[in-house]
Amino acid sequence: MDPHLVYRKSVKGSEAINARLHGLVGRSRSLLILVDGKRGLAELLTLASGFGDVAQMLVELARSGFIEPVSAADGALLQPPPAAHTPVAASPPSLASAPLQGASTITFAQTKAFTCHRLIELLGPTADSLCLKVEATRSMADFVPVVQGAYAVVREVRGQGEADRFGAAVEAYLPNT
Repeated sequence: MDPHLVYRKSVKGSEAINARLHGLVGRSRSLLILVDGKRGLAELLTLASGFGDVAQMLVELARSGFIEPVSAADGALLQPPPAAHTPVAASPPSLASAPLQGASTITFAQTKAFTCHRLIELLGPTADSLCLKVEATRSMADFVPVVQGAYAVVREVRGQGEADRFGAAVEAYLPNT
C-alpha cells in the first residue's frame, strides 16, 4: 500500500460514527474515527499501531464502504503528511503572557470546546484524556498549564509545526475579559 494514500470517511462511515450504526465497534470504530481525509496511511499506521493489523483493518473498512480513498483530483492529496516526530523545541508558546486576541463574544466554555475539537482533530481518540482535563478547568489559571501539557503531547505525536499551529489557534481563540 502507498504510505501517502489518504482515506476519508464515506457517508456510511460518517453515519456509523455519528449514530453508532452498522455494528462497528472497538478498534475498527476507533480507526474509523482517526480517518479524516488528511492523514496518510503511514500516519494512520503510526497512530493506530496498538490496534493490530491496521492495514488489513483499513482494507476491511474500505471493502465495507465505511472509508474511501481521496484522489489528487479532490485536491486533498497534495503532499505527504508531516513526519510523526521532529526535534523538540525549547518550550511551548506562553498562553499566560499572550495578549487575548479573541472576539468579545467568545466565552471560556467555547475556548475549551475549540481546544478539545483541535486536539481530537490532531490526535484522534488518544485526545480523550487531554480533553477531560481541558473540560475540567474552571479558570484561565487552570487552563494554561493543561494546554501547555497538550501542546507537548501534540509536539511529540505530530511534530513541532503542528504543535505551533495548535498553540497559535488556541491563543487566537482566547476570550477577551
